[in-house]
Amino acid sequence: MKAQVLFVSGRETSYIRNRVILAALSAAHDVTVLTPSARSTPARLLGGAARLLTCRAPHELCFAGFYGQPLALAASITRRAPVILDAFVSTYDTLCEDRRIFSPRSPAGRLAFWLDEAGCRRAACVLTDTEVSAEYLASTFNVPRDKLAALPVGCDEAVFFPRPTGRPASQFEVFHYGAFLGLHGTDVIVRAAALLRDCRGIHFTLGGDGPLRHDTVALVEELGLDNVSLPGWIPFERLPDYIAGADLCLGGHFSTIPKAQRVVATKTYQFIAMARPTIVGDNAASREAFVPGEHVLAVTMGDPEALARAIAALWDDAAMRGHLAGAGYALFQERYSSAAIGRRLTRIVDEVLAEHRGQPWSLHLRSPVGALGAPPTTGRQRARDGVVARTRDPVAGVRRLSGGGARLSPARRHGGVWGLPGWGWGATRSATKTSSGRSPAIRNVTIIRGPVPDTLPRVTAERVCYLSLDMSSAAAEVAALGFFWDRLVPGADRAPGRL
Repeated sequence: MKAQVLFVSGRETSYIRNRVILAALSAAHDVTVLTPSARSTPARLLGGAARLLTCRAPHELCFAGFYGQPLALAASITRRAPVILDAFVSTYDTLCEDRRIFSPRSPAGRLAFWLDEAGCRRAACVLTDTEVSAEYLASTFNVPRDKLAALPVGCDEAVFFPRPTGRPASQFEVFHYGAFLGLHGTDVIVRAAALLRDCRGIHFTLGGDGPLRHDTVALVEELGLDNVSLPGWIPFERLPDYIAGADLCLGGHFSTIPKAQRVVATKTYQFIAMARPTIVGDNAASREAFVPGEHVLAVTMGDPEALARAIAALWDDAAMRGHLAGAGYALFQERYSSAAIGRRLTRIVDEVLAEHRGQPWSLHLRSPVGALGAPPTTGRQRARDGVVARTRDPVAGVRRLSGGGARLSPARRHGGVWGLPGWGWGATRSATKTSSGRSPAIRNVTIIRGPVPDTLPRVTAERVCYLSLDMSSAAAEVAALGFFWDRLVPGADRAPGRL
């Protein structure tokens, strides 16, 4: 069944990550694109947020594509539908750790951290490009691991596919392109080229433009290299010609910047999609995506000598180049094609929608006052402790959840005893998403995720003093009421207007 999806992004929809995801979403669902055609990212962010506020198109899901952290926040505030955030790039990591534009403790650094943390927290699901990147988000921003899903970048096979080179075989062409960022390690490639200057048949083409291109040109001139060409920016439609004309492609990343350890460069997918033998940096992300020596050749990052040795070895071994090209292309078709990525994304979307369609439902039990002997708390204490639902008869250490936006706050344990008669049990989607991995102090609450009535047999509570049913489904509520009726203790509290 096709879902109705709103798509909005900070980067242009033609950007390769957004392009691949939009194609996959559109193949399975009805997508309304809200991304403005503005020329700058800030303008697209502002325009996208405004369109989220005013859009009247029917939808079941909001998808905040790259760059989407601020838009995920906007969607979570202006829309009731669940939000999927593509955290393809971390704001904080890029500005403070990768490019080091701001100090992590500066106001701008703190704002960047908050954008990532808040965007991920408000999203129902957060996408990354690799599992290693997912681990980074989980450890840095305390994102629950079960909220994160890796979706490879891939590429557009309508543009990148195998084709004849149309180039004379007299020269061995090594190709790389990029935005000349420190992340890419272009200086490592230039120094490797210097080590191979006596191999007269090997020539390097380094395409692109960016902050460090001037430094790269200066390094080429300083080393006196005539085996390196820097053609400048290459239009997207001409990239396939350069790739097809290469005997060997350098996917990178080759720097030692920590971020380089967690990602697979987009260009790497383009290279293997065109069946070109490719060298990558040896890191956890590349080993997650490929088998080194089988699909790609991997070299030590930041090491020009290791890169030069790998290039020389493939220059001298046509059979190995052919094997890498064939195996890499086969792997791309199996795991990284648009169809493969589309299937993976469809599963992710279906899981988010299935979970959301099961909402709102909340089954929450609280311990009897007599059993715990707990005094009631004041309204001020409840606010301080993080109680999110008002109740006229609060009990310390007990949290009453109601409504789709409830937050489960840490509950007190009395005497360190876990599992007294009537121990707390809750099953709410919102509570699960908030507490999983984020509130280790919750020890007298059990959260059970899944549809009702399927999950009811997993409840082990024998005595119930408070029962709240709010599922917008008569069949589910009747089933739950029948399951709990004989477990209600005399004088049990039931949510007004529900039972």
